Amino acid sequence: MGHSIAQAYLYRMFAACLKEVPSQVPVLQYLKDQASRGSRMALVDLKKLDPTQASQIRERLKFGFAGVGADWYYDKQWFYDLTQSKLMSKDFSPEQLGSTTELANIVANKRGDRLIHAAAAVGAFGFLQILLTGFKFDVNQQDAKGETALLCACRSGHPDIVKFLLDSGARASIQSADGESPLHWLISFDEKINVAALGRDLIERGGARVDAFTTRRISHSMFPGSIDVDFQAEGTPLMWATHNNQPRVVSFLLSMRADPN
Repeated sequence: MGHSIAQAYLYRMFAACLKEVPSQVPVLQYLKDQASRGSRMALVDLKKLDPTQASQIRERLKFGFAGVGADWYYDKQWFYDLTQSKLMSKDFSPEQLGSTTELANIVANKRGDRLIHAAAAVGAFGFLQILLTGFKFDVNQQDAKGETALLCACRSGHPDIVKFLLDSGARASIQSADGESPLHWLISFDEKINVAALGRDLIERGGARVDAFTTRRISHSMFPGSIDVDFQAEGTPLMWATHNNQPRVVSFLLSMRADPN
């Protein structure tokens, strides 16, 4: 009946009760819709039922929804007539937005991202290169939430951008106003990514603190964070990795002496 939480958990409830979902119930569509809005459980269940669709949604989340189903980069959210596709275009130059001195102060959307944060979040690698090498942006510039481009790239799950930012001097030790750090978002990277190598880079080159702590529960997605599975509780990257059932991230963090207490 249009209830997003019920749609996201319907399959799981039937499975727990060892019951078949009635054929007239469009359970796959429910899972696709809610996974696209950031329901972690819907994405997990969709991957079991339709891995191809789950993979496609995961890619859309990475490039259009900050990796977590957030609505920060909808067309209606952008300022200066910007869009994700425009930032990805080879024909678009930052000079079209104003002078070099003005560019660093441009607020790109309603949540307070600057150009460098938006580019890192949506995977606009070429645009990001121009900002850093051509326009000499501060790689550690913080947005209205205290986030860096490196944190945004990790949350969206863009390993190539993470490496480029670290090569450019990004500091992984900088945390957002709520305590989020790049290491917290190791949980965003695909299974094919070597998170141990990436995480080691964040710690050894970026200075990330393995026991960085968030100060409140985090839920950025459009899907309502109503129960604990839908949000990340206050805690360290190790707590987040455990909560998200990511043993490879857990193993890596423990190998880096993360405190399990």
